[in-house]
Amino acid sequence: APRITREQADIRQNLCSIEVPGTVGMIPKNFFGCIFGFTHWRMPNLKRVVLGEGIQEIGYGAFMGCTGLEEVVFPQSLTTLEYGAFYNCTSLQTVHLPQSVTSISHCAFYNCTSLKDLILPESAKWEDNSFSNCTGLPEETKRKYEI
Repeated sequence: APRITREQADIRQNLCSIEVPGTVGMIPKNFFGCIFGFTHWRMPNLKRVVLGEGIQEIGYGAFMGCTGLEEVVFPQSLTTLEYGAFYNCTSLQTVHLPQSVTSISHCAFYNCTSLKDLILPESAKWEDNSFSNCTGLPEETKRKYEI
């Protein structure tokens, strides 16, 4: 199995902003996420992510547990958010998904307790629990999107 060096872990832990080029096409499973107690993979200082045009999918748990993440700039090319893509991103405040998004999977934004500003495209389909425990969402928003 690949191993991460102490230097790589230190760099990863100190990143506060990332721009991901659209040429990658998708953000892979667990790529930025902090999962299963692997503390060397944590990105506690990551606050802002800009996803480049060309990215179509955000994979399973891609940003899971990035508790400092406040802002994500989504590309117009995005179509799919997989299970738990932003699970437990407790500092995420605003999500404006582009009209191109058609699928938001289970728990995609579960426990995003600071989420206050949400815009979803009319064509998008989401699961009953895609936005569960997003306690910061205004009641008006919950009613509008039936979440």
